[in-house]
Parts: sequence; C-alpha cells; structure tokens
Amino acid sequence: MRMSLQAADLGAALAHATAAMAAGKRMVRLAARESAVVVIGSDATMSTSIEVPATVEAAGEVVLDAARIAGIASHASGTMTLSAADTSVGITTGQGRYRLPVLVNPPAELVLDDEEASIVIAAQDLRYLLEPVACAGREASRFYLNGILLLSEGGRLTSTATDGVRLLRTSIVAPEFSTDRRLIIPSKSVVAIERLIRRESGMLTLRRNSRLFSVGGAGFTAITRLLDFTYPDPARVLPEASSDAAIIKRQDLVDSLARLMAVMDGEAPLLVIEWHAPDEIFLYLARQPDAGSDLVEAETMGDGLIVVAPQALAALLAEFSSAQLRIEVTNRLVVRSEDKLGVVASMKWDFTPRTAPGATVRATRKGAGKTRNRNYENV
Repeated sequence: MRMSLQAADLGAALAHATAAMAAGKRMVRLAARESAVVVIGSDATMSTSIEVPATVEAAGEVVLDAARIAGIASHASGTMTLSAADTSVGITTGQGRYRLPVLVNPPAELVLDDEEASIVIAAQDLRYLLEPVACAGREASRFYLNGILLLSEGGRLTSTATDGVRLLRTSIVAPEFSTDRRLIIPSKSVVAIERLIRRESGMLTLRRNSRLFSVGGAGFTAITRLLDFTYPDPARVLPEASSDAAIIKRQDLVDSLARLMAVMDGEAPLLVIEWHAPDEIFLYLARQPDAGSDLVEAETMGDGLIVVAPQALAALLAEFSSAQLRIEVTNRLVVRSEDKLGVVASMKWDFTPRTAPGATVRATRKGAGKTRNRNYENV
C-alpha cells in the first residue's frame, strides 16, 4: 500500500472514527481504494468508517495505533505519504520521516447485513432527534436508560431520554421506523454520531435490525449496537396537558433561575414555582426564602404550585432554544416548546405555614420542611 493525502483530512477522520471508543489502546484500519482511503474505527460497541480523498499508488490496508497516527496527522500540515511494508508503515510529511508498526488482530467491524427497516431523513432532523441524550441516565444499575429511545408514533419519529428525574423528548415527521421500544442507542454512540454529522446538511439514511442501528451519509457510515432491553413506556411518564399553565419568555425564566441559584446554599436546595395572579410567576428558594425570591412576568392560567430541584430544571432549560415556553404543573413540571417536551420530577415539600405570592417570605422553622424525590415510577 502506498498513498498520499492531506494531513488535516486524515486527522479529522481519525477523530470521528475513534470518538466512541473506550480510552486505552485504540486501533484503526486504513484501507486504500482507488482514489480514496477509508478510515475505519471499531470496538465492541460501534464501528465508524470515513472516506477521505487520496492519491493511491498501490491499494491495500493496514492497522495502526490510532493515537500514534493521530499524533502525527494532527500536528502536521500539507500532504502525508504512507507506504506500507510487511510489519511497518513509513510516513513522510514535510521534512519529517516516521515509522509505525503494523498491528494485528484488530476488533471485528460491525456489519448490518440483515436490515429490518430504513428511512431517509435530513441531517438537521437527526441532530434534533439526538438532543435528548442530555437527559439520559448514567447509572450502571439502570443501563437501559443510558441512551435514547427512537420510536415511531402517529406518523412521527420520537426520541426520548430520561434519568428518572428529568425527561426530554423531541419528534419529527418521518415514515415508520421502529415500534417496539427496543431501538435504544447508547449515549456514547449518540455523542459520536452527533459529532460526525454536526456539519452535515444533506440527507442521511437510517437503518436498523434487532441488534444494530446505522447512520449513513456522503462518505461515512456509523453502526452501533443497541442496548438489549425494552425501554419503559414513555406514555406512562408523560402527563396529559394541564390547564394550570403559564406562557413565559425562556430567557426570563433562565435568568431568574440563575440569580436564585447564585444565592442558594445547603446540600439539597429546592426551588418553588408558584402562580395565582394572571400576569406573574413567583419563584423562591424553599429552604432559604429570605435569601432569594423573584417575580417574573408571564401569561398564567389556573393555579400552579410545585417544588423542583433547581439544578435539574436549569439543565433541562439549557436544551430549549425557542423564545417562549409553556410550563405546566401536574404531579411534575412540564416544559413544552413546539415539538420538544421536557419533564422534571417534583419534590415533596411541607408548605405550612404558607405566605401569599409576592409577599415577604418568612423562613420556615428549621426542620419543618421535609423532601422526597418523586422519581418516575417503574423507570
């Protein structure tokens, strides 16, 4: 094998091909074919192949240590020439001459050869479907929550992720793709795919079977194993629309929350969100009512009263970008924006004694308020 290619192209391809690999010794396969080289990275969870333009004088393929070849490519400019012998690869770039050993027994590539369904969607739609990963779980004991669920419902493809306290859901119009709640893409694969398609603007092909999920575009393919489980039914978690609601400017809510979080203290600070008046929402710290409170303009309907963890709400709001949000109070706090829906589990709090919204809030007797996290049932 002998080929020449741009160092920047090789460096970018190596970064994408190894994005989902665990830390440690990583191998990549470089396959020179006609006018391109395919950079292939694989481990037990995911395989990614990236096609890079190249001048190929002799076809062939080699397996190299990913960190070593990336260390050369990412710190070089202009053209790199690779020439393989039986046990090593000579590399020339600028005035530098380098040699790397050829490795053996690389991880087997994942192959999706028994496709059960496929659809074509825009790259921007797939990026939107990947956003809920921000709320995916991280606990090893509930591994099935450590990813996103893709599910076809009512002519739409939905994406849901939850850690048991927060939930985020997006959806797009799409043909039927998966209906059995088993298409659970691991979080690390989601992050790698998002990185791979971040600047894509064309159409992508999604394919799946019972074990694997694939994304293919111009010059690249990513195949990942699915988490082997049936995801909890999101319909059991998502509350019906409530008439106890408020329309509020997203930035106003974000800013108010940030100010309150700046003064909060203690091991488990709690945020009260309350409204009764038609034009404002009252926010204050349940355990530190004298430390921080705020009135925010909003269009309110009905009555709202709920206690949530401020950190969980702040992280959820960071995933919304629309100018206005609709928030609803049931036994959870629901945040809605067009085709995106977020949920934050409520906390139980003893509001006795109560004070009127907007009035000076007196500190409750030490120990009077008790909390309990209301996690989603059976998740």
